[in-house]
Amino acid sequence: MITLNECIAKYGTEKINTMTKYPSIMTYHDLGERGCLLPSLVENRPFFDRNPCYVTEKIDGTNSRIIIWGDDYLIGSREQLLYAKGDRFGDPAQNIVNTVKGCAEGLELSDRIYILYGETYGGNVTAASKQYTSDKTYDFRLFDIAIIAFDQIEGILTDPIDKISSWREHGGQKFFTVDELEIFAKAHNLQTVPYLAKIDGDTLPLTLSEVYDWLQQFASTKAGINHSGKAEGVVVRTSDRSLIRKIRFEDYEKTKKRGGF
Repeated sequence: MITLNECIAKYGTEKINTMTKYPSIMTYHDLGERGCLLPSLVENRPFFDRNPCYVTEKIDGTNSRIIIWGDDYLIGSREQLLYAKGDRFGDPAQNIVNTVKGCAEGLELSDRIYILYGETYGGNVTAASKQYTSDKTYDFRLFDIAIIAFDQIEGILTDPIDKISSWREHGGQKFFTVDELEIFAKAHNLQTVPYLAKIDGDTLPLTLSEVYDWLQQFASTKAGINHSGKAEGVVVRTSDRSLIRKIRFEDYEKTKKRGGF
């Protein structure tokens, strides 16, 4: 097993950062101009058909990650690494480190690298923080876990940054299933994003207006810290995450206001 210190010394933090970022999630409908949606689905077909799908709340916060590397760890935001165990380096950006450090300290997993992805929210992270807290309390909710075998690491990190990025965005990371994520979270006393429904993919609406109407049932957040306001939207995924899309209230409201449906 190559240690985190050895990896940093040999490859630097930039490649590790690129390897462990969360891959992009596309919208359900195509994006048009000025932040509005188009009537067409991203893949021009109802790609969730015949698949059981899980609906989870999309929290309006900042994407955060905990990289567990044996008895060592890193903490990062969506774009950069912020902290290494033992204060080897640190960045207080958006209070991510202070919020998730307690979760990282309690985890030692030596069989492979675990990348825990979640949302740091509340406090003054975004303008929507008031939807979750009345006193600027911060919280963290887990929404995905990716794993990388130790014998894969050097093969990935020897590649240039752009190739590592392409590997990540085209399914290189292996993700936990929904059930595996739930088991892990319970075992390690971590809160996940709220699970709202399990649906048949065939029942997911297709048009802009139908999706907007369907979304209303999830209008109130289930992730309130000490206040429950409006939800940002939902994420719809299959259990193995092979199909995943985000559906946000703001996108549909903006499109409707501008006469898109």
